[in-house]
Amino acid sequence: MGRREKSVAVFDDEIEVTNKDQLDFDDINDVILFKFLLQFRYAKPTEVIMFAFGILCSAGLGSLFPLSMALFADMVDKLIRNFFKAADLIEEQIPLFVYLAISSLVLGFVQMYFLTLSSKRQARRIRLLFFNSLIRQDAGWMDSKASGSLISLLSSSVPEIQGGIGNRVGSFVRDTVLFVGCIIMAYVKGWKLALVASASLPLIGVSFAFLAFTLKYFNTKEIQAYSQAGGIAGEVLASIRTVFAYGGQKKTYERYANELYKAERTGIRKGMAIGAGNGFVSLSIFSAAALSLWYGITLVRTERFSNGTVILVVVSIIISSIAIGKALPEIEALARAVTAAKKVYAIINRVPPIDIEKIGEVIPKFQGKIEFKNVNFSYPSRPDVPILKNFNLTVEPGKKVAIVGFSGSGKSTAIHLIQRLYDPQNGEIYIDGKNIRDLDVGWLRMQLGTVSQEATLFTGTIFENIRMGDLEATMDDVIEAAQLAEASEFIKRLPDGFDTWLNEGGAKLSGGQRQRIAIARALIRRPKVLLLDEATSALDTRTEKSVQRALDQAGAGRTVLMVAHRLTTVREA
Repeated sequence: MGRREKSVAVFDDEIEVTNKDQLDFDDINDVILFKFLLQFRYAKPTEVIMFAFGILCSAGLGSLFPLSMALFADMVDKLIRNFFKAADLIEEQIPLFVYLAISSLVLGFVQMYFLTLSSKRQARRIRLLFFNSLIRQDAGWMDSKASGSLISLLSSSVPEIQGGIGNRVGSFVRDTVLFVGCIIMAYVKGWKLALVASASLPLIGVSFAFLAFTLKYFNTKEIQAYSQAGGIAGEVLASIRTVFAYGGQKKTYERYANELYKAERTGIRKGMAIGAGNGFVSLSIFSAAALSLWYGITLVRTERFSNGTVILVVVSIIISSIAIGKALPEIEALARAVTAAKKVYAIINRVPPIDIEKIGEVIPKFQGKIEFKNVNFSYPSRPDVPILKNFNLTVEPGKKVAIVGFSGSGKSTAIHLIQRLYDPQNGEIYIDGKNIRDLDVGWLRMQLGTVSQEATLFTGTIFENIRMGDLEATMDDVIEAAQLAEASEFIKRLPDGFDTWLNEGGAKLSGGQRQRIAIARALIRRPKVLLLDEATSALDTRTEKSVQRALDQAGAGRTVLMVAHRLTTVREA
């Protein structure tokens, strides 16, 4: 008994970090900072350094405005005291503002570049890890998940994670530093005026936060409405022949128009909300400015406040309120990113009970004997519905055995168990006398050729579809497999032959042609065991005879397990 060298299912050296032991979100209790940092579990050291440098640049960018306001206030005071030397004073101050402008340009560019580069690389790696984990999972787990929800998780959650480890963090740090810097500057220069002006902080901050949350809410509703409309359009186009057959054009048009109307109403409401929000923001800012300037002028008259100090304090308080209003929605976005990361990383870290990555035993001289011994099985998605009860079956090497029965009797289940898509709850399955649980899953499946009722073809050429059964196969191997499956003749008659492009599941081909390509794909790996799961049940009589002849030829010298609900299909078994 041997063991094969495991070929890792992850095809990119950038994602080898999956093998590292990592803390889980559930291990960190409720410490938000730690949960935030766990988003970087798949980051490389260089990406962490880029992130840290980008955050430092964000902080530096946020500190520039308070500095510029201090310089501006000082310049105003000097101009008022020395009006006749204004030109000289301005000329002295110009280089300082130029330096600040250049610093702002450099810091802004570096911040955006490093945070974007770091987050994009991590997002790409997370997508690869997520997809790699999906294609590793067992069939039982996949049965319990809607494919649409998994696709949605990949398409919507990863961008949220990317924002939570990239530009959104930079924006939050920049606005927070700007807020703190402006508040400190205002209170240091004139605490009395700053104290009065600070009364406007909650009003302006809330108005900005309200505007941001309103915009997000209506954007989400609008996207959902357009997605619903797009889903209807996709469903109709995919089933357009059925729509034609039942005259459903008017009904589908009304459904589509109804969803568009919902999107239109949402868009109008969004426009009204944005208009009201912008008006409220402007009202709060100008009201705060008016109050602060009125009190500032009073202080200039009574307590010898400088004009520059009044300008600095008023503008700093207003800018700080705007900054905190912009920072608050970022907190919610960062929290969403942590939640999204928890969901995505849970799937990435999930080790399936039937793991293709796990190294198991291989049989050097594989014969193809199959034994079921007292097997009991029910699908994980329906544990209370028994499918097989004390099932026993022996298939000798090189023999053809048929399982015939009514729909739902467990015929296809037997094939699924041989492929080890599932494990039985009780009983054992043996391959050449070895327990199937001890065998290497990847090696086992390479020994099996499977043809199911629905011939699944992928977007690509006929050559690529057949070669999918053995990625190391040559053109000669593909032609030989096509000949065994009696598919070479019709393929050669196609304008592009084996280079004919297939899409939408091979819609250009007939059912029999698709089935023969599927047979060729199963045969190209030269399997010792051929599993036929009602391979001809969906075909007409004439096509069935042609495909059955190909199957009979393909089964020569192999162990064949056939599943059918018609005795004519298994007359030679």
